[in-house]
Amino acid sequence: MQLVLRILIYLSLLVGTMWFGYSTYRDYSLLMIDGVGGAEVETVKYAEMETRTQTAVVAEEENPEEDGGLDLSDMLDDEENYRAVRINNKVSRHYVRLIGNTVAFGFLLTVVGFLFAQNIGDVLRFRMNQKIQYVDEYSEKNEDAERGIYLLRKGKHQQALEILRKIVQADPEAWEAQLAIAEHYDKTKENWTQAASDYEDLLQMEMPAEKWGWTAIRLCNIYTGKLDEIGRALLILKRLSIELPETAAGAKAQKRLAMVEAAKRGVGKT
Repeated sequence: MQLVLRILIYLSLLVGTMWFGYSTYRDYSLLMIDGVGGAEVETVKYAEMETRTQTAVVAEEENPEEDGGLDLSDMLDDEENYRAVRINNKVSRHYVRLIGNTVAFGFLLTVVGFLFAQNIGDVLRFRMNQKIQYVDEYSEKNEDAERGIYLLRKGKHQQALEILRKIVQADPEAWEAQLAIAEHYDKTKENWTQAASDYEDLLQMEMPAEKWGWTAIRLCNIYTGKLDEIGRALLILKRLSIELPETAAGAKAQKRLAMVEAAKRGVGKT
């Protein structure tokens, strides 16, 4: 099911990219046609205006006393009409559509290129066992963790868990690998007891503050909603509110503790 969904997404992106690419080419071509046609209209209008002006000037010179030889108001109207034609031809109805299609085409082409490069990288690293030359030590160390996470996504859970647990045993601070293990038992297997145990181990590791905070919140949700261990959840919330009060997860922990205290006071009064 997951593979079918990914194929459908890729096909949709590819079709969208081709459509917007064609639309961009079409609107550009129409814009160029408008430009050529507009130039021809401008030339005709200008030639007609010049002819009438020259005729009026000659008639005025030959018969200066006759009325109707040179009408300045008509000349001004012709000039205004000529300028209006030029301005209108510069603002084509294809401009806005061309810009919109070009932006959409560029965006979809970038997304398709990124996904294609990512999949090619996965094939090289995880299926053909090609060694990737990384630019930093962190990425080099994280390669095995990425392999384990990739195998989890492909459904090869046993092999993936073996790789990830070996990583954690070799490096007690490999929190990405430990997080992948915990989330596997949490979201895929729905083994709440094992997930809680793995999350507890994860909270003993050094990791970014926000990530640590939301991991703690998730563990609290398991304790309260799945395992009915309210006491453990309260201990984690208190630690989170004290150690990381400036984070979003810390603020949420403080609100939950305040709700618990308010509920206790309400029960005490009754």
